[in-house]
Amino acid sequence: MKKLLLLSLIIILSFTVFSQSIWMSIDDNYKKESKINPTLISSTIDRSVVDFSFGGFYLVGTNTHKGVSNTLELSGASKLLIEGVPDLLKLTASIIIPNQTAVKVNVIKSDYVEYENIEI
Repeated sequence: MKKLLLLSLIIILSFTVFSQSIWMSIDDNYKKESKINPTLISSTIDRSVVDFSFGGFYLVGTNTHKGVSNTLELSGASKLLIEGVPDLLKLTASIIIPNQTAVKVNVIKSDYVEYENIEI
């Protein structure tokens, strides 16, 4: 019984210690628990403009066979799930596209923050 209790305590403590996440703020106007808010700016039969805004993301430390690495987490985002590439997030929104229409995607404006010395 004591061994089972000790084992349970070790497992709980390891999850607590090794699953630490750090909030990486991008915009101080957003609260810590922000999520992605895709907003439809305008929409016509020929064009839809969607704005993706978020205030930051969680950086979660992970042990890998190559050492300590990090993954990103943000409510409303999904992972790329492509083998051999960094585990980055993608932002998506659904829009209605008329039948037999050619689709073209343009990024009108983007901002980024570069972080150094963080292994993803």
